[in-house]
Amino acid sequence: MQYRYLGNTGIQVSPLCLGTMMFGGQTSEEDSRAIIDKAIDLGINYFDVAPAYGDGKAEAALGIALEGRSEEVIIGTKVRLAAEDMGDVTRAVQRSMETSLRLLKRDSVDILHVHNRFTEDRGNTLNSLSADDVMGPVLDAYQAVQTAGKTRFIGLSAMDHHVPTLNRIIDTGSWDTV
Repeated sequence: MQYRYLGNTGIQVSPLCLGTMMFGGQTSEEDSRAIIDKAIDLGINYFDVAPAYGDGKAEAALGIALEGRSEEVIIGTKVRLAAEDMGDVTRAVQRSMETSLRLLKRDSVDILHVHNRFTEDRGNTLNSLSADDVMGPVLDAYQAVQTAGKTRFIGLSAMDHHVPTLNRIIDTGSWDTV
């Protein structure tokens, strides 16, 4: 397997990532473990997960499947902020991160992604954030989690974004992956 650098992280990942959305209730724990085992055996080392995948079931399945394995794997999870979270973004990110770490059976993850759409104005679509949100309180909250050692890197997740807003965020260079 050939590996590539992921964004500005210096981490080398397989060109294929195992997305775990289907582990959120669509596969049994046994099937999830078999899929993860096979992926690792084939050299896949990057696993993408999110609390939204099966309301935490995918994170739990990944945590169980990786328990006791000695291979180095890269885990990226996400936080999706709801409109009501914008009053205390730091607390919302910390709460989501702690739940994810408990389910994943880890002390930290490699990458924490923002799992919202980016639109010109907050709320243009359900749970969308503006560039000012992302570059202000959201970035501050993610950096606090990073400083606390709960994630090595911070990034943006691919979603249906307003391109000028996304470009404005990317152009700041504040995020490790986009």
